[in-house]
Amino acid sequence: MLFVAIGVLFILYPTTLVAPSHVSNRTVLVRVIPGNYSAVNAPLNATETLSVGITSSPQPVDFFLMNSSSYAAWNSKGNPPTNIYPQYSKLNVTNYSFQVVGGDTAENFTLVFLSTSLSAPNNIEVQLTVDKQVGLLQANLVPIIIILCGVAVIAFGATRKGKVEEVPQEEKEEPSQGGGLMGLLGGGGSPPSGRKCRYCGADVEEGAVFCPSCHRSNP
Repeated sequence: MLFVAIGVLFILYPTTLVAPSHVSNRTVLVRVIPGNYSAVNAPLNATETLSVGITSSPQPVDFFLMNSSSYAAWNSKGNPPTNIYPQYSKLNVTNYSFQVVGGDTAENFTLVFLSTSLSAPNNIEVQLTVDKQVGLLQANLVPIIIILCGVAVIAFGATRKGKVEEVPQEEKEEPSQGGGLMGLLGGGGSPPSGRKCRYCGADVEEGAVFCPSCHRSNP
């Protein structure tokens, strides 16, 4: 019953079983001179996750995440970037990390670091890790498999319960006719021929102490 209940829960609340698969991991060292900026390209395919870690020293930097085509237009023509992701961009960054989950199509991102210092260059370490979510099992198959397992367990339990253990019966040995005390007393069984009671002439069993007819001893 437990397996069936779990299967029903999966039907009511479907989910997908996935496991991360490591794609790439690289560290990029960026140097930004005072009053200038540097950029790092970060392509991201569909169903991939980009993890970014930024460490800046000795001064913080302003960080912007934008579309690569928007960065190209800004870098070559000086036009203001039109596709900046404000949820990931941050000013005065010293230590910063975030994750970007890829959509249905591939995307080329550009990480832009803008110097906030007018006197000293900044050294920036950028850690880029890409993971791909790999499906282990289709979500619609999970409840069916679990319910089948539950039915199998219930059926196995029913067959075990229906079995009755057979206990071998012991054979009872029938007592021999004319033996024991009754034989000695002259009772039970057919007395053998050839011996008569010396008092009444009745048939007496061999070895009997009393006559079965007149009940005298030593017949």
